[in-house]
Amino acid sequence: MRKKEWILFLACLTAVFLSASGLFSRQCAFIRDNTLRLHILANSDSPQDQHLKLLVRDAVLEGTKEVFSRCESRQEVAAEAQKHLSQIAAIARKTLLENGSDLSVTAQLTEQYFDTRKYGDKMLPAGVYTALQIRLGEASGKNWWCVLYPPLCLQSACEMSDDALLVEGQLLSADAAGQYEIRFALVRWLQRLLERSGAAKTN
Repeated sequence: MRKKEWILFLACLTAVFLSASGLFSRQCAFIRDNTLRLHILANSDSPQDQHLKLLVRDAVLEGTKEVFSRCESRQEVAAEAQKHLSQIAAIARKTLLENGSDLSVTAQLTEQYFDTRKYGDKMLPAGVYTALQIRLGEASGKNWWCVLYPPLCLQSACEMSDDALLVEGQLLSADAAGQYEIRFALVRWLQRLLERSGAAKTN
């Protein structure tokens, strides 16, 4: 194969991989735009504070189960979360007091960055997500998170709507995420090869 044909072949191959990466980016954006996360930050990493974090988790999920199980979109969950922020904070505060802690509690709806995380056999891509965030005390300990919409935190409590099932179906499998990482590596390799070929031609 002549040099020009080889360069054209590599360029076409690169275009295929870039197209695949574009599809991956659109899938990631869809997931981020249609997911609402629950994020609880413990006061510290002490065993007691970490235990309190889990007690608050259980109480909040139980206390909001009926509210969120009626929601059929991320927007509805976000609206209900915003409406019930004081109730959610009260649930957390009551749980802490019942367990001998007077830590402060704040509950808010935020837009925050999350790294790529594994959720069972699924992957949530890194990026900015809407999250119901509960901060306990100094909020400097290890956090806990789950997905309020689609209702992966609440699957045992309710059936998913068609929209929620659609979003869950878009979550990346661990295998798929790994395959895309391989594709990205190949794209970078092809780009470097094309650059070297162009430099050699110029010389």
